Parts: sequence; structure tokens; C-alpha cells
Amino acid sequence: PLEIANAKTFGFSPLLQTHIVESAHFKALLTLESLDQLVEEMCQFADNIEPYVQNSSTTPSALFCCLYRLFTLGCDRRQLGRLVDNTDNAYVRCAGFLFIRFGLQPDQLWPLLGEYILDDEVLRPQKESDWHTSIGEFVEGLLTKDKYYNVVLPRLPRSTRINLENKLAGVAQYRKRAKANLDLLEVYREEGVRVEANVDGEWRPCVTMELIEDVISRLKVLVRMEDDTEETVHLGKVILTDRR
Repeated sequence: PLEIANAKTFGFSPLLQTHIVESAHFKALLTLESLDQLVEEMCQFADNIEPYVQNSSTTPSALFCCLYRLFTLGCDRRQLGRLVDNTDNAYVRCAGFLFIRFGLQPDQLWPLLGEYILDDEVLRPQKESDWHTSIGEFVEGLLTKDKYYNVVLPRLPRSTRINLENKLAGVAQYRKRAKANLDLLEVYREEGVRVEANVDGEWRPCVTMELIEDVISRLKVLVRMEDDTEETVHLGKVILTDRR
């Protein structure tokens, strides 16, 4: 089971919590007793990522009603993984990320969210909107901002903030490099190509072993270091150095 930082409020402001528990949608959700039912509900009714429905400051969105029901149902690490790695619906993934940011201890944020910072799956804040962002940028916003739309996020200790700033310092560059490396996928599929990989913040010479393509929005390269150890590195953290 995951340890919830505040089992009484789940990190929600008193006003948002009141609006949710008094809403007709949330009361209807009380009949749902499994994660599968809740995921189905999100797929059917969640059409945006905001806390409230459009043009209202009192009616909570379907996504946030489902998110709150998820807290009251309880969620273990395996179930949370099913949410954040959902391949059918980006809003279901957002519910998982929001569960982490609102509900869990600050020291759990990077271990659970860091993997998704460079995830380039397209995310439309509203189903019909022309503008879009990416899952990675959505997660980055959860880690760097004090508010989610007009809702205050649980406060992070100063030490956690500094640590996150250090971890996120190179993200813009990694995203650019990942985009450029998409043109070189055939090269990274080859074995024995010389590259440099960023491992724990340090650029190290190594050679490619294979391109890992099981998650299309987070392509990775398996590399072998000079000391024969192997590392799996995101495509944005690899530089081609082979003279060929």
C-alpha cells in the first residue's frame, strides 16, 4: 500500500474537497468498488484535466471526482503503475500523476514521477482543444509549480524543491536532443555504435546494445559502459559520437 501524506484531506484544499464530496457525480461514484470501474468511468466522462468544469468555480470536473474516489478506495503501487502507464487514455495517466502529487510524501515525488519527465505522449488539456502539451511537460509542471490551475498544491519542503530543481535543470536540452535523435533511430538500433550517455548527471562513453521501443513515448537505449556495466538511458540523454 502507498502511504498517503494526509489521510484526511488527501492534499486537497477544504473548498475543493467540499465541492467534490457534495457533488452529484462523486456521490454516484460511491457505487464503484474497483480500479477497473473507475478507469472505465474516466475513459467515458473525463474530457479535461482541470479541477472544475468549464465556466464554473463550484462544480468539480469528472477527472477530479474520480481522483478523489481513488483516494477513498485506496490504491497500491501496482495499481498506481496501471494508471500512469495506461496506453488507452492520457487523462487516466494524469489522474495517476495527480494522485502522486496531491497524496504522497514529498520524498516520493521524484522516484515515482522522474521516469515520465521526458514522456512525449500528446496531451490535450481539453478533449476538443487545438493546443496541446506533452505528458512530460504536464509532470514537470506538477513538480515545479505551487498551483494546479487555481488550486494550491501541497507545499514542498525547501530541500525537496532544491533537489527537484537540480534534477530538472537539463530537461529542456534533453527534450531537444530526444527530438533530434528520432532521425537516428536506425543508428541506435545497431549494436556497438559509440555514444556518450548521461548517467546520474555524468556524461560517460559507451556503446549501444539495443534500442528499447516497448513504450513509444519513452524510447530508451541500452548501452554498455567501458567497465562492462549496462545502463538503460532515455533517448534524450544519448549523444552520437561514432565517427561512422
